[in-house]
Amino acid sequence: MRAQPYHSGLSHSPEEKFQRTYYSEIVGYPTEKVTMSLSLRLEVRKTYLYAMVDGVFTLPEADRLFVRILDSCLEQGQSKVLVDYRSIRGSPPTTDVFLYGKFIALAYSSFAVKGLPPVKFAYVGNPPFASPHGVAEAAAVSRALDLFVTTDFDEALEWLGIAAPKAAK
Repeated sequence: MRAQPYHSGLSHSPEEKFQRTYYSEIVGYPTEKVTMSLSLRLEVRKTYLYAMVDGVFTLPEADRLFVRILDSCLEQGQSKVLVDYRSIRGSPPTTDVFLYGKFIALAYSSFAVKGLPPVKFAYVGNPPFASPHGVAEAAAVSRALDLFVTTDFDEALEWLGIAAPKAAK
């Protein structure tokens, strides 16, 4: 018996429909009950979108936050994103890390169809989450997402083509 996607009866945005379909049919997550384990703070800076992620990693929540980042890129017309996840805690299995990389590439593709211009994503974090050339990056880059993962904040800015903030004297 195939699980039926959750439907609340309310009208949903295309992003919410994409998530429900992805979670229920592809990944198999229940979409009606997800504990909020991560928080996201978005700041529109002069030349890029800064996304600060904090909390305990869960794959469904990380996927949802990425869709919020894409929504903001679309609304603000941003083409560069720095995702700062140095405060994330937890030890996700390698399969979750791979699925996150796959999801962000698929989600980005669905937004590109809606008119999102090309976007560069730099992720800065700490091990085990920041694994340059790791499974998440490989899964995303192999699906044509312009993505860079590092443990160094200034290196992330440099990759995005953004000057690092001047140190206070």
